[in-house]
Amino acid sequence: MQSIINTRTVNLDNISAIRQALVSYSLYGENSPLRNIFSQEELQRIRPEGLTQTIKSLRSYRHRLFYYGKNVDHLMQTLERVYKIPSVLKAPPVSKIYLVEPTKHVVYFVNYEGAQAQVGIISRGERFSRVDMALSNMFNRFIEKVSFQQIREARSLAYSNWTLHRMSDDTLNYNYTEMYVATQANKVNDLLVVATGLMQNIADQGTVYDASKVDQLKRYERERINGTNIFWSHESLMKLGIVNDYREVMYNAIKHMSFKDIRDFYERNISSKDFGIVIVGDKKQFDLDALSKYGEVKEMDKKYLFNY
Repeated sequence: MQSIINTRTVNLDNISAIRQALVSYSLYGENSPLRNIFSQEELQRIRPEGLTQTIKSLRSYRHRLFYYGKNVDHLMQTLERVYKIPSVLKAPPVSKIYLVEPTKHVVYFVNYEGAQAQVGIISRGERFSRVDMALSNMFNRFIEKVSFQQIREARSLAYSNWTLHRMSDDTLNYNYTEMYVATQANKVNDLLVVATGLMQNIADQGTVYDASKVDQLKRYERERINGTNIFWSHESLMKLGIVNDYREVMYNAIKHMSFKDIRDFYERNISSKDFGIVIVGDKKQFDLDALSKYGEVKEMDKKYLFNY
């Protein structure tokens, strides 16, 4: 219990944790999963015996077992002998769904004293579609190289940066694109010009795409899923309605893909969408009025973001 409270205290002074909370708020608003937590008072009212009883009750719900190993027959014999479960199993509780909200042209800002700033650009895309999986996969390899070249190599505007189109992990929710940049606070204005430009135009990046495609195909050829990752990979695909290893389908799709396919995907999912901006940095080094050209500027309380 105390370790959870200590972690919460540390998060309030951790620039990366604050940025993640700000990103979560920009995606989900008041329904941010980071805000759906026990208060400190509720934590302190939890008794160990209650937690123990909760653990003991897990086998009374419908569940599955996963085994990775060779001697399946011995396992089955052991389970039949010692693994006793009720004849009637309860349905598990329905999990809470956090839907990604439509992105708005808003700049969310949290004050954090120091020379470093962390910036994010967030844009909600389309709902999950299986046909977009290979396109998203290839786009991520491509935009990784583009953002690195444009933001770090060509202009030295960041300590680190990445850009990802994140597919929903279920069929109900929306995909979204997130760009992350850690930089000096006095470089944020220049950075935003370049970064927002990448959210709106990639027309002249065909050469980078060709190199990215070769790289991504080689990664598929090297990749192996083994150990317990077999189970977790299968579980992830099942949530998407896919019952077999989908990598061969994606590999062949990427093999026949062109830069036009990626550009069309980008225009449909990113450049045609509104985007929001999150910034964690020292307010004394920012002109908040100047940031208003990217949308309404909202200063956020970090304690509110974490809800503690």
